[in-house]
Amino acid sequence: MTSKIFFACAAGILALLVLPFVAFNFLNDDFGLFWSDAPRRIWLQEKTSKYLMSYRYIPRNFDGLLIGPSYSDGSMDTRRLQGYRIYNLSMEGANATELKAATVNAIERGQMRVLIICLGPYITKNAGIKGNEINEKEYLGSLFSLLPLKLAETKFEDRRQPAHDMWAGSEWGSADLPRQTYSWDAFIRLAQSEPVESEIQINATAYRDLAAIIRAAHQHDVQIFAYYFPYNVWAVQTAVESGDWSRYQTRTNALFDLKRDVVWDMNAPDYDSLRQDVSCYSDGHLSKSGISLVLADIQRRLDENRLHRSLTSVFPRSEHLPCLGTLGAGSGFDRNSKLADAGTH
Repeated sequence: MTSKIFFACAAGILALLVLPFVAFNFLNDDFGLFWSDAPRRIWLQEKTSKYLMSYRYIPRNFDGLLIGPSYSDGSMDTRRLQGYRIYNLSMEGANATELKAATVNAIERGQMRVLIICLGPYITKNAGIKGNEINEKEYLGSLFSLLPLKLAETKFEDRRQPAHDMWAGSEWGSADLPRQTYSWDAFIRLAQSEPVESEIQINATAYRDLAAIIRAAHQHDVQIFAYYFPYNVWAVQTAVESGDWSRYQTRTNALFDLKRDVVWDMNAPDYDSLRQDVSCYSDGHLSKSGISLVLADIQRRLDENRLHRSLTSVFPRSEHLPCLGTLGAGSGFDRNSKLADAGTH
């Protein structure tokens, strides 16, 4: 057998092995990259999945995006926002570089009407792609790499051993992420031991990447709504007292065109009833009841922009704690405590 015949045979055998694998992955089209317009959920590797979905699935099926780190990820179910089809493109542990890769992709390939940004020091603290989940090579990798095999294995295990699937129903990008629950005193101790830094560092590259996201939205006439995540008062107290929170906001606000973009701070006094209510939180993130209030406030801002008039805030301007006593929705602390007693802690 000559070398040419050997290599031709080897190539033929390889093609017979590879082509069915590629065809299977193409037909499944798990990320909506090639032909499918059906709802697509996340099975594994959130960042990779959302990045790949930003090529076609999201641009073809949604007219708005919510982006941010874990503070707007998880149970922030954007189905509850009326008037738009908003995909939750937030990612656990994401910085502005990672968010830019998927967000700009979706904006440039689709007809987005709104972009909602969850702001906070975390997304500009560091820059660059963390790990190897977001990579242009994954586009073809969805056909040729080990990713489809891992996805098939995940599906098989889910059928063989059904368990809590936090990504069930993630066709709009949200998940049901588990959150730790705490007693009132334990929560405050945790918040004080893990505060927002008193000297907030802004990475220059991450700052430019956030600017690139905003610039892409402006260039494509996408209306921006940006809110500063409502940190509980105990976590952000040091940064506020040092003046660093104000300095951080001033520099971040400079990225926006405040004549056209809607930017607001959920750490303002109007939100104290939320930020002082432990049951609105589960660890440093929001509980389900806290999420409901934040989504309601975002909805108010969307409606105000559409109707061109002010609407009533969902937050009480009093010592009333909005999440306390909301059955089945809070952080899980002792709900038998009286509201008056809770307010004295």
